Amino acid sequence: MNGIVYIIGAGPGDERLITVKALECIKNADVVVYDRLINIHLLSYANISAEKIDVGKKANNHTMPQNEINELLAVKAKEGKRVVRLKGGDPFVFGRGGEEALHLLDQGIRFEIVPGVSAASAVPAYAGIPVTHRGVSSSFHVITGHEDPTKNEEVIDYNIIAKLTGTLVFFMGLNNLDNIRTRLIENGKAISTPVAVISNGTSNNQKTVVGTLGDIHNQIDKMQSPALIVVGDVIKLKPSLDWFENRPMFGKKVLITRAKQQSEELSSKLENIGAVPVLLPTIDIQPNLKDIAVEAAYDNIEQYDWIIFTSGNAVDIFMQGLIEKKGDIRAISKAKLCVVGGSTKKMLQNYYLKPEFMPSSFKSEALGEELLNRLKQGEKVLIPCSDLAENNLSLVIKQAKAEAEIVYIYKNVMPDISKDEAEEALRQVEFITFTSPSCVNNLIKVLQDEKKAVELLSQKKTVCIGDVTLKAAENLGIRNCYCAKTHSLDGMLKTILENV
Repeated sequence: MNGIVYIIGAGPGDERLITVKALECIKNADVVVYDRLINIHLLSYANISAEKIDVGKKANNHTMPQNEINELLAVKAKEGKRVVRLKGGDPFVFGRGGEEALHLLDQGIRFEIVPGVSAASAVPAYAGIPVTHRGVSSSFHVITGHEDPTKNEEVIDYNIIAKLTGTLVFFMGLNNLDNIRTRLIENGKAISTPVAVISNGTSNNQKTVVGTLGDIHNQIDKMQSPALIVVGDVIKLKPSLDWFENRPMFGKKVLITRAKQQSEELSSKLENIGAVPVLLPTIDIQPNLKDIAVEAAYDNIEQYDWIIFTSGNAVDIFMQGLIEKKGDIRAISKAKLCVVGGSTKKMLQNYYLKPEFMPSSFKSEALGEELLNRLKQGEKVLIPCSDLAENNLSLVIKQAKAEAEIVYIYKNVMPDISKDEAEEALRQVEFITFTSPSCVNNLIKVLQDEKKAVELLSQKKTVCIGDVTLKAAENLGIRNCYCAKTHSLDGMLKTILENV
């Protein structure tokens, strides 16, 4: 029995502009056939077992010709599979979705069209340009800027287009910009008519240049595909409505050094304020749940009166081990829970648990001092942490004549990063973020020459999540360092914004 093909519009670039139905189709797909213009992160929503096929579709450089794509969709569907054909924007707006659907119809294969947010309106909106506006433009017209090169004559009638009073939106026209503006002028469009060219629309790499039909071609060297060309008086509204590119962090690159599996939250927060995250994980988190001491702690978990977490990693890995060993997080119901930092508290809340208290200054040492007033002599305190964690907290606990037991439930190891890779990443960025001393120390090791590395890092703005991390950076001699007042990712973001 034949399968089905979903011809889906992925939206114009920002992955969050994809529709709910489109995302459901991706999650349930057996095969995903995708174009260059989609946000590649959308593939992460597909099942790990799904076949993912890149068919390219870059201007003048198609990985696979259209007729072969049509047949590929049919072949995969005939294998009984759920096939997603993932296209940028909307599949029926210069997406050749109609051609693919007709081929499937001819082959007797079911298909569905899942419309997408079209770049025709979304990209100008992200550039602060409404394609229609009362008193300015009552219509907009979507035109290809790249006609079929096999045609013998020009099909676009510029004599008609130039007389339209609405907004003109040209797709795929960057390489043809000079011809487009010349033909419009020749057919009566005023040379002073405003023009905008928007590259990489809706992404934090978006770039917009504005001019007129008379001079816009002089700026083409600044732009790259994919690009949209907008012609009309609505462009005059851009200075007032330019919400996206006017964000304080727009286009600024920020280095994320934390573990790859933990970078998504910080990346998302940075993207929300317009920044471009640059990933260079200098640590890798490896659970250590098979360690003898760790297993012994789980076996005797009911004996602890307190469990103290000093990082989100500690919470997450400890809870995973607890569920695996005990089958139920209620095994720790006797223990009072303490956390250091907002991110640690948030991770604990992900397991529907509430900490007994959190230190006001977000320091492990401060937590120990506050515990002195809470601990009773002889109580047992478990501290699950990294193999590189400091032991200051346990020393303070012992002052209260309580018993501190440290178990290393995860290891911080250095991933395989080359010196050249690290230097290239640092050249791009304005800010560096460190979420642990290990991130600091490992980056210096990767750069090899400590003196040169410190000088290179000092040329950037370095934001640390807490005092311990800040101390590690400053002890190495790194200048221009800032510490988040609230030791959390949101605190780091606030510090970045305060120092733009």
